[in-house]
Amino acid sequence: MPAASEIAALIVGDFSEEIKSPDIIIQDKGGGLRRISNLYANYMALQYPVLFPYGDQGFKIGIKYSRLGTLRVGVRDEVTMLEYYAYRLQQRRYEATTLIRGDRLFQQYIVDAFASIEENRLRFIVKNNKNLRSKVYKGLQDALRKGDVDGAGLGKKVILPASFTGSKRYMVQNYQDAMAICRSYGPPDMFITFTSNPKW
Repeated sequence: MPAASEIAALIVGDFSEEIKSPDIIIQDKGGGLRRISNLYANYMALQYPVLFPYGDQGFKIGIKYSRLGTLRVGVRDEVTMLEYYAYRLQQRRYEATTLIRGDRLFQQYIVDAFASIEENRLRFIVKNNKNLRSKVYKGLQDALRKGDVDGAGLGKKVILPASFTGSKRYMVQNYQDAMAICRSYGPPDMFITFTSNPKW
């Protein structure tokens, strides 16, 4: 049995349109088998029938923002997958708490939701890598400096932007920001972390 209390997700494969990573296969009324995407509205209900006994629809493309409030969201009119799951994971006074009281199944649901969000973000970056605004990339020169002289070993390179959390550019940008703060105000005297409970 694992001794650590951590939860991890492993996303296997490249993020091309041809290879679908979800492992949910349904049988059509006609008798054929069909693999469904994580963008399918009933994806989570099929994955977690205990948490969604009535087959509630989850995230799907085209969910519009509610215009009841006065908050203007910007130029987008549709809810993103990240915004949808951030909304669903909150505890509300007048909603059922079946999902939140799911214990370890709820934790697995969160990991699957995170994996779906990251998979779609990476698929978007791969599909639109040439169109993303970025600085000049010197990938081949960097590879030659490292000693990779075989062109076949380089493969297809996808540059993750600094906006992608956890990418190399994201880490370098945060490091440079931290060093700029230290240069301006001096080294830190204390390092403080905060733990937040949404019920407080």
